[in-house]
Amino acid sequence: MGKWVYVTGRIATTAPNLIRLVKYDSSVVYDVQAQAAVRVSDARAVQLSSDRTRLYMLGRLPDSLLIADIQGADTDAPSVLITKQVPSIDAVIDLKVIPRAGKGDLIVISGGTSLGMIAIYDVDSGQHVAVVRGVGAQPSNLAVDVRGNAARIFHVEC
Repeated sequence: MGKWVYVTGRIATTAPNLIRLVKYDSSVVYDVQAQAAVRVSDARAVQLSSDRTRLYMLGRLPDSLLIADIQGADTDAPSVLITKQVPSIDAVIDLKVIPRAGKGDLIVISGGTSLGMIAIYDVDSGQHVAVVRGVGAQPSNLAVDVRGNAARIFHVEC
């Protein structure tokens, strides 16, 4: 477990806070000023990469997967730099990371309004490699069960 909890927020406030870090053992809040790098109205789900060197986050309006590099994750002043904003499926809600041995992560994204969708983003190829439509009205939270080189994806409908 790391030193920080990663918390998403909204840019459309008087004090923009797209991503903040909160120390586990104190009330210290560290604003990494990530909102200067991208323009989204607010952030949703956030997950660390399997090797803890990247942060994956969903942005709304425009719906995007935001990828940030993290340096010094276990220090008192980590650096979080958003390096990529990838257009994604409509109405992004949640994401989960699927680690792959010897390869980059897969990122599973839920979203969609009346036509529920799940997208899979491949970090190695830098693109969405699958979009599954019609998985239910407004899929929201995701769970992933990884077993060896296979994974099952579960979602909850709103």
